[in-house]
Amino acid sequence: MAVTRFLAVLSVYCLLVAFGPLDPDTTLIAHSPNDSGNFIGSPSILVLQSGRYLVSHDFFGDGPKANSTDVYFSRDGGESWQLQASLPDQFWSGLFEHRGGLYLIGTRGEFGPVVIRRSLDMGRTWTQPDSPQLGVLTDDRPYHGAAVPVIEYGQRLWRGFEFKGDRVLVLLSASVDATLLERSHWRQVELSHDGSASTWLEGNLVVAPDGALVSVLRREFADDTAAVVKLSEDGSRFKHDSEVDVIQFPGGGSKFTIRYDKESGRYWSIVNQQTDPDAFRNHLVLTSSKDLYHWQIERRLAFHPDAKRYSWQYADWQIDGEDLVAVLRMAGDFGGERPSSAYLSNLLGFLRVENFRDSRD
Repeated sequence: MAVTRFLAVLSVYCLLVAFGPLDPDTTLIAHSPNDSGNFIGSPSILVLQSGRYLVSHDFFGDGPKANSTDVYFSRDGGESWQLQASLPDQFWSGLFEHRGGLYLIGTRGEFGPVVIRRSLDMGRTWTQPDSPQLGVLTDDRPYHGAAVPVIEYGQRLWRGFEFKGDRVLVLLSASVDATLLERSHWRQVELSHDGSASTWLEGNLVVAPDGALVSVLRREFADDTAAVVKLSEDGSRFKHDSEVDVIQFPGGGSKFTIRYDKESGRYWSIVNQQTDPDAFRNHLVLTSSKDLYHWQIERRLAFHPDAKRYSWQYADWQIDGEDLVAVLRMAGDFGGERPSSAYLSNLLGFLRVENFRDSRD
């Protein structure tokens, strides 16, 4: 036992010595006190065509703001933030911009139907999803989701969900020319899987190097691995070979966002590496891949030795020129308040990774 503890301490020491201070210079966007019962979840960030930033996050827990979403706006590159809107009954949601409109898509509360809202004034006001003609996209089955990317592929917009407790992935898609608030303009496909002894969720839809649409999914409680699902051209069926499509992926046991960068020709992600050293969500790293199957750590962004209380998690990010800009759900110290749990996030932070394409090597 003593030897094991010594090696664990030594690994942390070597990490800190090798990579220096691992506490990211985050800008505080929002704070929710531990005793409020409102905990910060599902961060999403959007770099607008104007160059300004929009951020959203939901609240979970048993507080009065549970199952609602707040939207923030920055006009100075993330140095300061203003609350734009508070939206009830909006959960597990992500932002995207399409043809002059801002959209927020997620669920109506925890395990509710899929809903979408639109804003035409920089996120100050949003449509209210109250009918199939105005933003209620599905029936009342228990949908689960996260702030995962909406991507354009084959002249359609695509977004992934899954059903609670079932081994069923859900894909929603609509034509790029569709009225996105209208349910009849969306198509839903359900894809069953065996899960390979783990829960698959929060999939990232991306276009693979061969031009196929794939989803890279979190394998909950499976440490540093992820599942790759290859979709047919029309998204109506998929292929998964457990021998090759369960990949080594740092942080695959927790939520992640994958996006493709044309300039570097690489896929990138900010993840919670779970091993080397053993961690929970207290170890944040920047990773990249040429082919979606082989990933490497490019830069270590944050580490805290107390995995029970401190975390930087559920990172969502976008590219802004030479930099990568991210929003993080965090558990950390604030105004004399210590976090009660790494999971029960009390802070929302903005992080800029400058010159992210430059490898630490």
